[in-house]
Amino acid sequence: MRTLLLALVLSSSVVCAAKPLSSYTGEWILLNAPSVQGREHAVRVAGVTFAHRVGDRVEFDAPTYDDGEWGGWVRLVVPETRAKETQRRFGSLLKRNGDSVRTRRFDGIVHVDHETSTVYLVDREAWESMQADLRAALGTGVRTWTSAEGATIQAELVRATGETVTIRRHPDRTEFTIPLTRLSKDDQDYVRSYVSRSTAGAAHPE
Repeated sequence: MRTLLLALVLSSSVVCAAKPLSSYTGEWILLNAPSVQGREHAVRVAGVTFAHRVGDRVEFDAPTYDDGEWGGWVRLVVPETRAKETQRRFGSLLKRNGDSVRTRRFDGIVHVDHETSTVYLVDREAWESMQADLRAALGTGVRTWTSAEGATIQAELVRATGETVTIRRHPDRTEFTIPLTRLSKDDQDYVRSYVSRSTAGAAHPE
């Protein structure tokens, strides 16, 4: 009897550790937004439903799962030219096979809208289109870039993250990806301002 009581006490005192969130889910991205904002990432999508059209891009709402575990919603953004392909590839996954959930991987660039807690995953082609629109709107053309050592180059900004920037040298159009730490403080501030404005307007830049 004592053995049975001891076993019951021990079993009731055991705390089951919660299963860690999978990085393939929208909830994980939302919790880790500062480290993945503006970066390429992947989710496991279990279907898509049309949300709306924004310019030449189409947005779909998609539930994410990993190992059968619900992982929150993401909004996928693709070029209009790939909307039907996306619907065909992911739309049929909404049908479950018994208790299992069928998923497919979707790769894109992360934008988290903190005001609405919406996770956007933007297809690379759609992202490049957004960035081109944004550069035109912000007037980011050819300018003088200065290294931390004082060397200068004429180039235009192509893309940037919180750690690196890709520039296109003028006039030969050669592209270089440079760590921000190799740039002057003024150029680092310029890039960070660009990243801040681009992520803020990534989902709906119009």
